[in-house]
Amino acid sequence: MIEKFKKANPDITFDEEVQSHDNYAAMQSISSELYEMAEIDGATGFKKMRHITLPLLSPTIKIAVMLCIAGNMKAFDSIFVMTGGGPGSSSTNTVLRIVLPLCLPVISTAIILFFLGAWNEFPFALVLIKSAELRTLPLGLTNFNGQYTANYTQMLAAMVIVVLPVIVVYLAFAKKVMQGMTAGAVKG
Repeated sequence: MIEKFKKANPDITFDEEVQSHDNYAAMQSISSELYEMAEIDGATGFKKMRHITLPLLSPTIKIAVMLCIAGNMKAFDSIFVMTGGGPGSSSTNTVLRIVLPLCLPVISTAIILFFLGAWNEFPFALVLIKSAELRTLPLGLTNFNGQYTANYTQMLAAMVIVVLPVIVVYLAFAKKVMQGMTAGAVKG
């Protein structure tokens, strides 16, 4: 299938080919039984994508984001080779004043997504962390549920505390993300 895609698009680069192979392999690794079970439970196509496909593809998506960042940083190599290091610190200045500002929206988005993924990580922490002192905050929220009861007031207060760092990180990097999204939207 990848060969057919490459024949139809002969201009794709090696990075795009590797990414398409990774995405194709990740999609093939998702069991069709998961989709069948979701269909039996009455899930729509959007719910199947949101709750099955995207969580299982998140490692591949994170790798693709990192490859995009690395691809954007490749501009430094050509500048360095063309200028031979340049007089003084011209190559470093070029990277710091041109390349890095252009990459800031991508880096900001990656930071937000990686922080959110690490902060909300639940299954591995549930399985691997046995000590109560080492539990993560999202895992600690399960302590408010008993077998037959739940303390909703304390649970909601704890949820606010758990969400605050995510909001702070988003607010810190949101301006760069918005600048990146609107950078190509202005004509002229």
